[in-house]
Amino acid sequence: AAFTLVRGPQGPRGETGPPGPKPPTPRDPWQRRGVRAGHEITGPDGAVYVWVTPGAFRMGSPDGDDDEQPVHRVQITKGFWLAKHEVTNELYKRFCDETGREFPTDSGNDADHPVVYVNWEDAQAYCGRYGMRLPTEAEWEYSARGPVGNVYPWGQSWYANRACHYEN
Repeated sequence: AAFTLVRGPQGPRGETGPPGPKPPTPRDPWQRRGVRAGHEITGPDGAVYVWVTPGAFRMGSPDGDDDEQPVHRVQITKGFWLAKHEVTNELYKRFCDETGREFPTDSGNDADHPVVYVNWEDAQAYCGRYGMRLPTEAEWEYSARGPVGNVYPWGQSWYANRACHYEN
């Protein structure tokens, strides 16, 4: 599966992995809160990060699987930085070259495509190297739903032509 990173003022979680290129300082933009929702910065791994402000939302789906029910209110108490896109083959290959980890051979050759076939431990190591962590399920769903709580990023109805989907 592809993965993305998050950094919040509460600090990283998970294993630390090998040391990153340089220790973060309070002047680094990912060490500070964003100016507004959607504020973009370049993170320590070179990816673009978007500030997600705190807020509440209804998590789950009445029509979903058992693990998506019941729908319940969740409060995100602290804002956080979320990668705008999944980690790309290019970024993950650079990490592998720097740390001696093996790049997943079946991930493909397109540099700007999301890396795939990365296990949880390797994703944690990538995050730890850059002082990041994987988003929680609540952070991921809150970010995907947007400020009005849409089912899909564009609204309440499914349109296959608005997503990278097996039908298109």
